[in-house]
Amino acid sequence: MNLIPQGTTPSLRRCILAALMRIANRNGHPQWYAWKTRLLEHYAERDGFDTQRYEAPCWTCGGTGGNDYGECFDCNDGVHHVTRTVLTRYIIEGYVFHQINRTRLYTDEDLDAIEEVDGWRHRLTGKKSNKGTSQAASMEAEAWILLLCGGYRTLWRWLCGAGLAYSFYGYPLGTIRALIMAAKRVPLLPRRVRNAWWQWKNRDLPF
Repeated sequence: MNLIPQGTTPSLRRCILAALMRIANRNGHPQWYAWKTRLLEHYAERDGFDTQRYEAPCWTCGGTGGNDYGECFDCNDGVHHVTRTVLTRYIIEGYVFHQINRTRLYTDEDLDAIEEVDGWRHRLTGKKSNKGTSQAASMEAEAWILLLCGGYRTLWRWLCGAGLAYSFYGYPLGTIRALIMAAKRVPLLPRRVRNAWWQWKNRDLPF
């Protein structure tokens, strides 16, 4: 059962979903971005677009433009390359999310021109950061999103060890997952008993 209502009426549950999405998005991966696209389509409202101009620092010289041997030949004054991106804006209960638009911008003139189009909101100049959020916290947020949105079968498989190569403690669902994975490795129980719960993953759980 999906616990998140759709529509424009303010909703506490949708606000909780948006907060969890912000945490999960700070350590994104391909599977999460696929989920994010579906979540935004169902629960978000489009609100124009933003642009982003990011100057990637050179790793060879550390962004200084020179090294011990003189001028750095891998960059231009410490900037390795510049990316210019159009980002579609989505809003869920006041939280802003972005999806990369396929529009290509090659020069600053192209960037200035598209910012004259109706619907443009802001120009972003920084790079996305995890803001101190650990990978475990983001994974925990993804698990709660599955629980709120009715992804019970996927959540059960995650609790049984799917998706991650490691387990973590300190979070409710992450701790349950770690305990289930530890129970699999108990050598004192017969194999039939240890694997009985594992067969539940093939049951027709609601999703």
